[in-house]
Amino acid sequence: MTQAHSTKSSGLAHNAASRPAASHRASLARGLMFSTALTAVAMAGLVADIGPAHAASFVVNTATDNGAGTTTGTLSYAIAQANLSPGSTITFSVPTVTLTGPLPAITAAVTINGAGSVTINGQNANRVFFVNGGSVQITGVNIINGKATGGAGNDGGGGGMGAGGAIFVASGSVALSNVGFTGNAATGGGGGSTARGATGLGGGGGGGMGG
Repeated sequence: MTQAHSTKSSGLAHNAASRPAASHRASLARGLMFSTALTAVAMAGLVADIGPAHAASFVVNTATDNGAGTTTGTLSYAIAQANLSPGSTITFSVPTVTLTGPLPAITAAVTINGAGSVTINGQNANRVFFVNGGSVQITGVNIINGKATGGAGNDGGGGGMGAGGAIFVASGSVALSNVGFTGNAATGGGGGSTARGATGLGGGGGGGMGG
């Protein structure tokens, strides 16, 4: 009887030792499942962070613009930001924007809506819009005094062509609605010169196209 009791006690001791091991394995499995779930959530967040930018709306509320694109409320800033968010819309709360420097090139789809009451003035020194990609819609804007000047020639070469004082489209497409043009111009760059002895030989000036 004493031996049977000892055997039964030994069996109980064995079962008790195996239960913590099984519990430990279950804890490890649950921890692995939880870690996997956290990784999946983190990866989903990463995908969301690097996904395409959403279209946005920008309001131009500054009347003078140096074209740098770094000041909130300027047209140049709105264009620079819209380039990062294709499909955006730019509107205006000021009646006139005067450019003291060229605007950034437009490289993504954007709608520029002046509601028929906005004038953008290049001051006979700056091209107004340069489009280099995307589907661009411009509506309700008066573009005045835009100017494009071709580059100067070098070493007797002719000057570069000036093109599109108001709007120049290098790539992409532009649709216009209720857009006015006044006093815009394009002029070719001056020809370069090369001195030969006492005689200076100059290249021809570039042409102008599309004021």
